[in-house]
Amino acid sequence: MKRQKKTLLEIVGSIIFTLSSIYALNHIIFFLATKREQLITKNGDFYKHHHGKMYYEKRGHGSPVLLLHDLNCCSSSYEWQEVVHSFAKNHTVYTVDLLGCGRSDKPRITYTSYLYVQILSDFIHEVICDTPDVIVTGNTVPIAIMLEKLHHNSFSHMIFVNPLDFDKASKFPNTIDSYKKDLWNAPILGTLAYCIYTSKSAILKRFRSEYFAFRSSKELRYLRRYHEAAHLKGSSSKFLHSSIRCHYLGCNVTEVFTELDVSACVILGDGMEYATDISDWAVFLNPRTEVAILPDSKYLPQIEAAEQFVEICETFFTNNTIE
Repeated sequence: MKRQKKTLLEIVGSIIFTLSSIYALNHIIFFLATKREQLITKNGDFYKHHHGKMYYEKRGHGSPVLLLHDLNCCSSSYEWQEVVHSFAKNHTVYTVDLLGCGRSDKPRITYTSYLYVQILSDFIHEVICDTPDVIVTGNTVPIAIMLEKLHHNSFSHMIFVNPLDFDKASKFPNTIDSYKKDLWNAPILGTLAYCIYTSKSAILKRFRSEYFAFRSSKELRYLRRYHEAAHLKGSSSKFLHSSIRCHYLGCNVTEVFTELDVSACVILGDGMEYATDISDWAVFLNPRTEVAILPDSKYLPQIEAAEQFVEICETFFTNNTIE
Protein backbone atom coordinates (compact mmCIF):
# COMPACT_ATOMS: atom_id res chain seq x y z
CA MET A 1 0.00 0.00 0.00
CA LYS A 2 2.83 2.38 0.90
CA ARG A 3 4.60 1.49 -2.35
CA GLN A 4 1.45 2.23 -4.39
CA LYS A 5 0.99 5.53 -2.58
CA LYS A 6 4.61 6.44 -3.26
CA THR A 7 4.23 5.54 -6.95
CA LEU A 8 1.06 7.63 -7.21
CA LEU A 9 2.78 10.60 -5.59
CA GLU A 10 5.70 10.25 -8.01
CA ILE A 11 3.32 10.22 -10.99
CA VAL A 12 1.41 13.25 -9.71
CA GLY A 13 4.69 15.03 -9.01
CA SER A 14 5.95 14.27 -12.52
CA ILE A 15 2.72 15.58 -14.06
CA ILE A 16 2.85 18.78 -12.00
CA PHE A 17 6.52 19.31 -12.86
CA THR A 18 5.88 18.73 -16.58
CA LEU A 19 2.89 21.08 -16.70
CA SER A 20 4.80 23.71 -14.71
CA SER A 21 7.71 23.46 -17.13
CA ILE A 22 5.40 23.82 -20.15
CA TYR A 23 3.65 26.76 -18.49
CA ALA A 24 7.00 28.50 -17.94
CA LEU A 25 8.11 27.68 -21.49
CA ASN A 26 4.93 29.21 -22.93
CA HIS A 27 5.53 32.44 -21.01
CA ILE A 28 9.13 32.61 -22.21
CA ILE A 29 8.02 32.10 -25.83
CA PHE A 30 5.47 34.93 -25.64
CA PHE A 31 8.00 37.24 -23.96
CA LEU A 32 10.75 36.62 -26.52
CA ALA A 33 8.34 36.96 -29.45
CA THR A 34 7.19 40.43 -28.40
CA LYS A 35 10.24 41.99 -26.73
CA ARG A 36 11.37 43.80 -29.93
CA GLU A 37 8.10 45.79 -30.00
CA GLN A 38 8.20 46.15 -33.78
CA LEU A 39 4.45 46.62 -34.14
CA ILE A 40 4.20 50.05 -32.53
CA THR A 41 0.95 51.89 -31.75
CA LYS A 42 2.13 55.51 -31.60
CA ASN A 43 1.09 56.17 -35.21
CA GLY A 44 -2.50 55.06 -34.72
CA ASP A 45 -5.46 54.98 -32.41
CA PHE A 46 -7.94 52.51 -30.95
CA TYR A 47 -11.59 52.27 -31.91
CA LYS A 48 -13.45 51.37 -28.74
CA HIS A 49 -16.20 48.82 -29.40
CA HIS A 50 -18.12 46.87 -26.80
CA HIS A 51 -16.41 43.69 -28.04
CA GLY A 52 -12.96 45.23 -27.53
CA LYS A 53 -10.56 47.88 -28.80
CA MET A 54 -9.55 47.69 -32.47
CA TYR A 55 -6.29 49.34 -33.54
CA TYR A 56 -6.32 51.46 -36.70
CA GLU A 57 -4.19 54.00 -38.54
CA LYS A 58 -5.29 56.85 -40.79
CA ARG A 59 -3.13 58.36 -43.53
CA GLY A 60 -3.46 60.75 -46.45
CA HIS A 61 -6.27 62.86 -47.87
CA GLY A 62 -8.93 62.15 -50.45
CA SER A 63 -11.66 59.58 -50.99
CA PRO A 64 -11.63 56.95 -48.21
CA VAL A 65 -10.09 53.50 -48.72
CA LEU A 66 -10.33 50.75 -46.10
CA LEU A 67 -7.63 48.06 -46.19
CA LEU A 68 -8.56 44.78 -44.47
CA HIS A 69 -5.82 42.21 -43.92
CA ASP A 70 -6.16 38.44 -44.19
CA LEU A 71 -7.90 37.03 -41.14
CA ASN A 72 -5.54 34.74 -39.26
CA CYS A 73 -3.75 34.85 -35.93
CA CYS A 74 -0.43 35.96 -37.46
CA SER A 75 -1.75 38.78 -39.63
CA SER A 76 -2.06 42.49 -38.98
CA SER A 77 -2.36 45.70 -40.95
CA TYR A 78 1.41 45.46 -41.55
CA GLU A 79 0.35 43.33 -44.52
CA TRP A 80 -0.28 46.63 -46.36
CA GLN A 81 3.09 48.21 -45.57
CA GLU A 82 4.35 48.15 -49.17
CA VAL A 83 1.30 49.92 -50.65
CA VAL A 84 -0.30 52.07 -47.95
CA HIS A 85 1.84 55.17 -48.59
CA SER A 86 1.15 55.01 -52.33
CA PHE A 87 -2.59 54.87 -51.71
CA ALA A 88 -2.29 57.74 -49.22
CA LYS A 89 -1.18 60.09 -52.02
CA ASN A 90 -4.72 60.13 -53.42
CA HIS A 91 -6.91 58.76 -50.63
CA THR A 92 -7.61 58.86 -46.93
CA VAL A 93 -6.43 55.36 -46.08
CA TYR A 94 -7.62 53.39 -43.07
CA THR A 95 -5.78 50.25 -42.01
CA VAL A 96 -7.01 48.16 -39.10
CA ASP A 97 -5.82 45.25 -37.02
CA LEU A 98 -8.98 43.17 -36.88
CA LEU A 99 -10.17 42.16 -33.42
CA GLY A 100 -8.09 39.19 -32.25
CA CYS A 101 -5.16 40.20 -34.46
CA GLY A 102 -1.97 42.22 -34.01
CA ARG A 103 -2.26 45.22 -31.69
CA SER A 104 -6.02 45.00 -31.19
CA ASP A 105 -7.67 43.42 -28.17
CA LYS A 106 -7.88 39.64 -28.21
CA PRO A 107 -10.88 38.74 -26.06
CA ARG A 108 -11.27 35.11 -25.02
CA ILE A 109 -14.43 34.56 -27.05
CA THR A 110 -15.68 32.54 -29.99
CA TYR A 111 -15.08 34.65 -33.10
CA THR A 112 -17.69 34.62 -35.88
CA SER A 113 -18.16 36.34 -39.22
CA TYR A 114 -21.12 38.28 -37.89
CA LEU A 115 -18.99 39.64 -35.04
CA TYR A 116 -16.64 41.20 -37.60
CA VAL A 117 -19.55 42.42 -39.74
CA GLN A 118 -20.91 44.28 -36.72
CA ILE A 119 -17.57 45.78 -35.68
CA LEU A 120 -16.61 46.89 -39.20
CA SER A 121 -20.05 48.35 -39.89
CA ASP A 122 -19.84 50.39 -36.69
CA PHE A 123 -16.26 51.44 -37.52
CA ILE A 124 -17.32 52.72 -40.94
CA HIS A 125 -20.21 54.72 -39.50
CA GLU A 126 -18.42 56.10 -36.44
CA VAL A 127 -14.83 56.60 -37.63
CA ILE A 128 -14.77 56.83 -41.44
CA CYS A 129 -18.17 58.56 -41.61
CA ASP A 130 -18.29 58.05 -45.39
CA THR A 131 -18.65 55.26 -47.93
CA PRO A 132 -15.15 53.85 -48.51
CA ASP A 133 -13.65 51.68 -51.17
CA VAL A 134 -12.40 48.43 -49.64
CA ILE A 135 -9.47 46.18 -50.48
CA VAL A 136 -9.61 42.90 -48.62
CA THR A 137 -7.45 39.77 -48.54
CA GLY A 138 -8.16 36.04 -48.38
CA ASN A 139 -10.19 34.81 -45.41
CA THR A 140 -11.66 38.26 -44.79
CA VAL A 141 -13.33 38.47 -48.22
CA PRO A 142 -16.53 36.62 -47.18
CA ILE A 143 -16.90 38.97 -44.21
CA ALA A 144 -16.69 42.05 -46.46
CA ILE A 145 -19.25 40.55 -48.85
CA MET A 146 -21.62 39.74 -46.00
CA LEU A 147 -21.17 43.26 -44.62
CA GLU A 148 -22.22 44.73 -47.97
CA LYS A 149 -25.23 42.38 -48.06
CA LEU A 150 -26.46 43.15 -44.54
CA HIS A 151 -25.59 46.86 -44.64
CA HIS A 152 -26.23 47.89 -48.23
CA ASN A 153 -23.99 50.57 -49.75
CA SER A 154 -21.30 50.11 -47.12
CA PHE A 155 -18.68 50.25 -49.91
CA SER A 156 -18.25 52.15 -53.17
CA HIS A 157 -15.90 49.61 -54.76
CA MET A 158 -14.71 46.20 -53.56
CA ILE A 159 -11.37 44.60 -54.43
CA PHE A 160 -10.82 40.99 -53.36
CA VAL A 161 -7.22 39.77 -53.14
CA ASN A 162 -6.96 35.99 -53.55
CA PRO A 163 -10.40 35.39 -52.01
CA LEU A 164 -11.02 32.32 -49.89
CA ASP A 165 -12.79 29.53 -51.77
CA PHE A 166 -16.47 30.10 -50.99
CA ASP A 167 -17.02 26.36 -50.49
CA LYS A 168 -14.42 26.40 -47.71
CA ALA A 169 -15.88 29.61 -46.32
CA SER A 170 -19.32 28.01 -46.02
CA LYS A 171 -18.18 25.24 -43.65
CA PHE A 172 -19.77 25.41 -40.21
CA PRO A 173 -18.74 23.70 -36.95
CA ASN A 174 -20.00 20.27 -35.97
CA THR A 175 -19.78 18.45 -32.64
CA ILE A 176 -16.21 17.30 -33.27
CA ASP A 177 -15.16 20.86 -34.12
CA SER A 178 -16.60 21.99 -30.79
CA TYR A 179 -14.37 19.52 -28.94
CA LYS A 180 -11.36 20.52 -31.04
CA LYS A 181 -11.89 24.17 -30.17
CA ASP A 182 -11.97 23.31 -26.47
CA LEU A 183 -8.64 21.51 -26.87
CA TRP A 184 -7.03 24.46 -28.67
CA ASN A 185 -8.32 26.84 -26.00
CA ALA A 186 -7.16 24.64 -23.14
CA PRO A 187 -4.59 26.22 -20.82
CA ILE A 188 -0.96 25.08 -20.94
CA LEU A 189 -1.20 22.27 -23.54
CA GLY A 190 -3.50 24.21 -25.87
CA THR A 191 -1.19 27.19 -25.53
CA LEU A 192 1.83 25.01 -26.31
CA ALA A 193 0.13 23.72 -29.47
CA TYR A 194 -0.55 27.33 -30.48
CA CYS A 195 3.08 28.29 -29.85
CA ILE A 196 4.21 25.46 -32.12
CA TYR A 197 1.79 26.54 -34.86
CA THR A 198 2.99 30.15 -34.63
CA SER A 199 6.71 29.45 -34.25
CA LYS A 200 9.06 31.26 -36.62
CA SER A 201 9.89 28.04 -38.42
CA ALA A 202 6.20 27.23 -38.96
CA ILE A 203 5.42 30.75 -40.21
CA LEU A 204 8.46 30.70 -42.51
CA LYS A 205 7.31 27.38 -43.93
CA ARG A 206 3.90 28.87 -44.74
CA PHE A 207 5.57 31.93 -46.27
CA ARG A 208 7.56 29.78 -48.67
CA SER A 209 4.85 27.26 -49.50
CA GLU A 210 1.72 29.43 -49.55
CA TYR A 211 2.34 33.18 -49.29
CA PHE A 212 5.25 34.17 -51.51
CA ALA A 213 6.26 33.09 -54.99
CA PHE A 214 9.93 33.93 -54.41
CA ARG A 215 12.29 34.47 -51.51
CA SER A 216 13.32 38.08 -51.01
CA SER A 217 14.99 40.47 -48.61
CA LYS A 218 11.54 41.35 -47.24
CA GLU A 219 11.02 37.85 -45.89
CA LEU A 220 12.82 38.34 -42.56
CA ARG A 221 11.11 41.67 -41.89
CA TYR A 222 7.65 40.19 -42.40
CA LEU A 223 8.55 37.04 -40.50
CA ARG A 224 9.39 39.10 -37.40
CA ARG A 225 6.16 41.12 -37.61
CA TYR A 226 3.96 38.09 -38.20
CA HIS A 227 5.62 36.25 -35.33
CA GLU A 228 5.15 39.21 -32.99
CA ALA A 229 1.54 39.76 -34.07
CA ALA A 230 0.72 36.15 -33.23
CA HIS A 231 2.01 36.55 -29.66
CA LEU A 232 0.85 40.02 -28.61
CA LYS A 233 -1.63 39.90 -25.70
CA GLY A 234 -0.31 36.51 -24.59
CA SER A 235 -2.27 33.28 -24.73
CA SER A 236 -5.50 35.14 -25.58
CA SER A 237 -4.16 35.08 -29.15
CA LYS A 238 -5.12 31.43 -29.56
CA PHE A 239 -8.88 32.04 -29.35
CA LEU A 240 -9.11 33.50 -32.86
CA HIS A 241 -7.01 30.65 -34.20
CA SER A 242 -9.27 28.02 -32.64
CA SER A 243 -12.38 29.74 -34.01
CA ILE A 244 -10.97 29.83 -37.55
CA ARG A 245 -9.57 26.32 -37.47
CA CYS A 246 -12.85 24.87 -36.19
CA HIS A 247 -15.05 26.69 -38.75
CA TYR A 248 -16.75 29.14 -36.40
CA LEU A 249 -16.29 31.86 -39.01
CA GLY A 250 -18.38 29.95 -41.53
CA CYS A 251 -20.18 32.28 -43.91
CA ASN A 252 -22.14 31.19 -47.00
CA VAL A 253 -21.76 34.04 -49.47
CA THR A 254 -21.92 32.32 -52.87
CA GLU A 255 -25.47 33.51 -53.56
CA VAL A 256 -24.68 36.92 -52.08
CA PHE A 257 -21.72 37.31 -54.45
CA THR A 258 -23.89 36.55 -57.49
CA GLU A 259 -26.24 39.37 -56.46
CA LEU A 260 -23.51 41.86 -55.56
CA ASP A 261 -24.27 45.17 -57.28
CA VAL A 262 -21.15 47.01 -56.11
CA SER A 263 -18.30 47.31 -58.61
CA ALA A 264 -16.01 44.40 -57.76
CA CYS A 265 -12.55 43.29 -58.83
CA VAL A 266 -10.63 40.11 -58.02
CA ILE A 267 -6.82 40.29 -57.91
CA LEU A 268 -4.94 36.99 -58.02
CA GLY A 269 -1.28 36.09 -57.81
CA ASP A 270 -0.29 33.93 -60.77
CA GLY A 271 1.60 31.63 -58.39
CA MET A 272 -1.65 30.63 -56.70
CA GLU A 273 -2.83 27.14 -57.49
CA TYR A 274 -5.96 27.22 -59.66
CA ALA A 275 -5.66 31.01 -60.20
CA THR A 276 -7.23 30.69 -63.66
CA ASP A 277 -10.03 28.50 -62.32
CA ILE A 278 -10.78 31.02 -59.57
CA SER A 279 -10.84 33.79 -62.17
CA ASP A 280 -13.32 31.89 -64.36
CA TRP A 281 -15.41 30.98 -61.32
CA ALA A 282 -15.66 34.59 -60.14
CA VAL A 283 -16.81 35.83 -63.55
CA PHE A 284 -19.25 32.92 -63.86
CA LEU A 285 -20.88 33.78 -60.53
CA ASN A 286 -20.96 37.50 -61.23
CA PRO A 287 -20.23 38.54 -64.85
CA ARG A 288 -19.75 42.16 -63.76
CA THR A 289 -16.63 41.18 -61.81
CA GLU A 290 -13.29 42.34 -63.18
CA VAL A 291 -10.26 40.09 -62.76
CA ALA A 292 -6.53 40.84 -62.75
CA ILE A 293 -3.76 38.25 -62.39
CA LEU A 294 -0.43 39.63 -61.18
CA PRO A 295 2.72 37.88 -62.41
CA ASP A 296 5.55 36.84 -60.10
CA SER A 297 3.37 36.84 -57.00
CA LYS A 298 1.33 34.47 -54.89
CA TYR A 299 -1.03 34.95 -51.91
CA LEU A 300 0.08 38.50 -51.02
CA PRO A 301 0.68 40.41 -54.28
CA GLN A 302 0.43 43.69 -52.34
CA ILE A 303 3.83 42.75 -50.92
CA GLU A 304 5.50 41.00 -53.86
CA ALA A 305 4.18 43.20 -56.69
CA ALA A 306 3.33 46.42 -54.87
CA GLU A 307 3.62 48.87 -57.79
CA GLN A 308 1.48 46.80 -60.15
CA PHE A 309 -0.98 46.17 -57.34
CA VAL A 310 -1.50 49.89 -56.65
CA GLU A 311 -1.77 50.64 -60.38
CA ILE A 312 -4.49 48.02 -60.86
CA CYS A 313 -6.47 49.24 -57.85
CA GLU A 314 -6.26 52.92 -58.82
CA THR A 315 -7.27 52.14 -62.41
CA PHE A 316 -10.24 50.14 -61.17
CA PHE A 317 -11.34 52.92 -58.82
CA THR A 318 -11.02 55.56 -61.57
CA ASN A 319 -12.73 53.60 -64.35
CA ASN A 320 -15.69 52.64 -62.17
CA THR A 321 -16.34 56.02 -60.58
CA ILE A 322 -19.72 57.57 -61.36
CA GLU A 323 -19.38 61.32 -61.85
